[in-house]
Amino acid sequence: MSLQNKSAQVFRIKFAATGAPGAFSGYGSIFGNVDSYGEIVEPGAFNASLLKHRSDGSAPLMLWGHNPDQPIGKWTEIVEDKRGLYLRGMLNLASSRGKDAWAHVEAGDVDGLSIGYREVKAKQDGIYRRLEVLDLMEVSIVTFPANGAARIGSKRELEAVLTKSGLSQGAAAKIAAGGWPALARNSSDFEIETVNAAAARIAGLAHSMRTSK
Repeated sequence: MSLQNKSAQVFRIKFAATGAPGAFSGYGSIFGNVDSYGEIVEPGAFNASLLKHRSDGSAPLMLWGHNPDQPIGKWTEIVEDKRGLYLRGMLNLASSRGKDAWAHVEAGDVDGLSIGYREVKAKQDGIYRRLEVLDLMEVSIVTFPANGAARIGSKRELEAVLTKSGLSQGAAAKIAAGGWPALARNSSDFEIETVNAAAARIAGLAHSMRTSK
């Protein structure tokens, strides 16, 4: 079986809530979404592969553009949820490739995720092919996603959510860069009532997103 790639594009890569440099999360694959190849990844497609990785003490690689010569970090968490294949990762900022990748992700130049896999089981269903079992080899950050359903989230998106929640643009930018403590460090900008109200609204939004899965 040859190695194949499939990209995703709607849920952008999200920066870690801690604001730790190099930390991000996102979806590498979205279940039930018809991609540009007329294929659909089915729920449970990655379970067997993820179990084997855990059993072997291994993990799918994190690559730049599916290039095996360009590892850029490691995946610290990979799970299936109701939406798709969810990942948390850490770029290796001690390497030039990881540092470059982080610069592009942070700037919003690149925000696509793509899986590299071997097809184990699939079936034709009308005009679509349904991928039922996949052997997950790697997940890459890519420039041209194909699926249309999972990406890296940018700081600009977080800033937009924060400003809609009632914070000033300056305060939102500080939080997006370094989390709530980054705002608290500057007492002149720290308005506890406004921040608490914004946090409550964001928490409510996050809860509604989780329960809608």
